[in-house]
Amino acid sequence: RRLRVLLQEINHAQKRLWISSAYFSPVPILVRGLKKAAIRGVDIRIIVSQRSDVAFFPALASTYYADLLKVGIRIFEYQSGILHTKHWLLDNRVMVGSSNMNHRSVLHDVELDVEVFSPAVLQAMEADFDGCFASSKEMTLKNVSRFSLWFVIRGHIPRLLRYWL
Repeated sequence: RRLRVLLQEINHAQKRLWISSAYFSPVPILVRGLKKAAIRGVDIRIIVSQRSDVAFFPALASTYYADLLKVGIRIFEYQSGILHTKHWLLDNRVMVGSSNMNHRSVLHDVELDVEVFSPAVLQAMEADFDGCFASSKEMTLKNVSRFSLWFVIRGHIPRLLRYWL
């Protein structure tokens, strides 16, 4: 059910889809949905943490970067500590809760997210995202290609096991 809701949100986004994800390792159908939304012109920005309380997650998340960057999705690595937020800006709505963009959260865990339609909350979340963007390094195909071989290998090993992560 959670997967269906996330897909609906992605498919219905018209202008903006900004995602903050502590543990970014989306299931393939979500990756396809994000890419389709970007191709149809949705401004997609994803903030992930450069450092994590789960040691392998930054490397794991990075294995998705090149594929998403190629279709115009912007990816930011948060630099000012560990990012643990899970919120989305979907056009003029806010979704906040416990859901991560990873296999375990989408397929196994019980998560709770709330959609908020308040203009004041929307404005506060836009400001929060702007602050996170300012405290982040924007990833590009050029800097992704400079990742060390060890970092790439360290990301792909847990990707093989992502169903359980």
